[in-house]
Amino acid sequence: MIGINISTADSGGDFNPKLQGELVYGVYCFCKIANYKILCTLLGERMITFVNEIAEIIHTQVDLHQGVPNRNFGDDFIIIWKVPEYVDQKNEDEMALMPDISVLTMMKIYGKINAYQHIRRYRNNEALKAAIPGFNPTVKFGIHFGESIEGCIGSQWKIDSAYISLHVIVAKQLAAATYSYGVKVLISGEVVDRMSESFREKMKIIDVVNVNGTDKPLELYTMSIEEEEVMEEVDPYAHLDPEKNESDDKKKEEK
Repeated sequence: MIGINISTADSGGDFNPKLQGELVYGVYCFCKIANYKILCTLLGERMITFVNEIAEIIHTQVDLHQGVPNRNFGDDFIIIWKVPEYVDQKNEDEMALMPDISVLTMMKIYGKINAYQHIRRYRNNEALKAAIPGFNPTVKFGIHFGESIEGCIGSQWKIDSAYISLHVIVAKQLAAATYSYGVKVLISGEVVDRMSESFREKMKIIDVVNVNGTDKPLELYTMSIEEEEVMEEVDPYAHLDPEKNESDDKKKEEK
């Protein structure tokens, strides 16, 4: 997107502020690091390392599952899956693909955060355990569907790709509302209605609310993504955990 903008500039190689955006339809996901303020206070300089470790998981999984990791605002990661504008009998399955994939990606992200030893080690941080009983590094999700304007925002000094829409803001509001509802994910009815039947039957409606940015009451769904219920993940960093290696060696000796 940024490359296309620069290529249209009259002077070549500069930002073109006059290039109009493009209307797109998509699934928008806000992935929010839980307990962010407390983590910032107690981890200090190490917070950058922690955020980068979470970002590596999020960006990798989104890229593997046809999404676009857009921007990061400290505790918020914005993710987009673009979908076809028009739906008929021939591309109905394609329309359902992205809503399904957004949920699958969410499950993958959550599973890996709970499986990877370099993330799990934060559970043993004494300061975090004292501040948050039973502390467990985790993320929360808000997922919504709608239209937006895709384009570049900035100046000759800095350029960002952006998706401008009230629907994007709704996804952010859903992620923030997970705390009020005591759940890890909130998915709007606009997304659930476009899912395949196999994914839709996993959803549980918990409320119907009026949300700024929508012209009708919005159904809110959640789903169970408890640690024991997500798929088992293979931790590529496990060999770096000395305690795990020692345990594995003892098991081999016993055999």
